[in-house]
Amino acid sequence: MDPNLVRGTIPTLILSVLAEGPNYGYEISETIKGRTQGRLKLSVAALYTTLKRLEDQGLIRHTAGAQQGARERRYYEMTEDGAAYLKAKRAEWLDFTEMADLVFTGHGRS
Repeated sequence: MDPNLVRGTIPTLILSVLAEGPNYGYEISETIKGRTQGRLKLSVAALYTTLKRLEDQGLIRHTAGAQQGARERRYYEMTEDGAAYLKAKRAEWLDFTEMADLVFTGHGRS
């Protein structure tokens, strides 16, 4: 799969997982991997770079959760701005896939 296509969708995929509730990095990655039947495996660098960028944009925030016998985990949750962003990106994605389908199938001819 084209890495540029994947790279452009990572923030939206992460926000989609966080729309279901707070979660930590590894579990976000595993959820995406599971839902794509193993076809999309986010690298640690891509995951945490994107989480940092989303946080810098005010779309998510983190809280530290206590972890017994291990490192403290950062739990990420979506902000109101993140929910609005996700809603807009989902609409954009649906519009894009509809347009692409029209081109691929030839049903969009005038």
